[in-house]
This record gives sequence, structure tokens and C-alpha cells, in this order.
Amino acid sequence: MMKTKRLLAALLTAALMVSLAVLPAGAAPGSFDDVSDPVTAVNADILRLMGVVDGTGGNMFDPNGTLTRAQFCAMTIRFLQREDEVQRYATRTIFTDVKSTHWARGYVNVAASAGTGEEKETPLVSGVGNGLFLPDSQISLAEAVTILLRALGYSDQQVSAVWPQGYLDLAASIGLTSDLSAGAYDSISRAQAAQLFVN
Repeated sequence: MMKTKRLLAALLTAALMVSLAVLPAGAAPGSFDDVSDPVTAVNADILRLMGVVDGTGGNMFDPNGTLTRAQFCAMTIRFLQREDEVQRYATRTIFTDVKSTHWARGYVNVAASAGTGEEKETPLVSGVGNGLFLPDSQISLAEAVTILLRALGYSDQQVSAVWPQGYLDLAASIGLTSDLSAGAYDSISRAQAAQLFVN
């Protein structure tokens, strides 16, 4: 399934690069009016076409804006095409600070639940301790990388090092953090998150 998604992303990237080559001078490079960087435009369009993002309203992407932990969970669940599970998980209480009224409760709960197939997968998120998730806190590079590596099927046991360095080392070795310059605990921008997903 992940190979299919990576192939789809590669094909979309190629198609978008061709379309960018024929744009008239001064035209916006992608679907979002506030994205001027061609790489970010391609990345944002790939995620838009995959149904991962739809912008921030008014045909804007807000590439320099930061993401919350809840927003990144929602993006990951959409990326994994598990959005059909969100409603089913919206009534569960997994983290005490993700209230029933929180818009992302279903997404966070899906991300915190182990797989239901023959092999139990590592949950994408495990919270911050004491039953808390901090859904509205900004997500750091280390947290985002950990979630995406788990989405790719890596378990904590496979990383076999102290968090977050083990995850960051693995991410670098497989190209997940290519073209990104941020510290482990730095908040990532929406443009950086798009780069991570495309990588």
C-alpha cells in the first residue's frame, strides 16, 4: 500500500512539474495563491490531490504557519486513507485533554489506536504522559518524524535508540527529512510538513 502511495506521489510530482514548466511568467506556481516557492507549491498540490490538505480557506495554504499536533494527526490519517474510521473513534476517550467537542478527536483517537489487522501495528501517537495529548500544541520535527515513521510501519523496537535521536537518524537514512533544516524540537511549518509527507 505504501509503495502504491509513493508511486502515486511520484507521478503527481512529475505531472505538476510539467504543468509548472508551461505557466506564463508571473503566474502562481500552484493551486494556492499564497505559495510562491515552486517546491512548496508542488508539495502542497500533491497533498491537496491526495486529499491530505485543502488549505486554510480562501485558496490559501499558509506555508509559513505552524501545525498543531492535532492537525498533523489529521493529515496523517488522511494520508493513510483511514478517514472512514474517524467517526467511529470520535466517541472514545483516550486522552483527557481531547474533549468530545474538539474538532480532531476522531483523528487523534484513530492515530492512538493500534491496527486491527492480522498484525497489530504500533499506534502512531502515544501522548505525552498522564493521559494527555496536548492537541493544540505546535508539533515539533521529532514528533512529526516519529508519527510518519510509525505510519511507514517502523516500530519503536526497530529504531532501538533513545528518542528522538534514533527516529531522526532513521528518518535521515531513508530520506524522510531530505531538504529540511530544523532542529529536533523546533516547530515545523506547513511547508515543512508538506515536504515530509512528499519525502
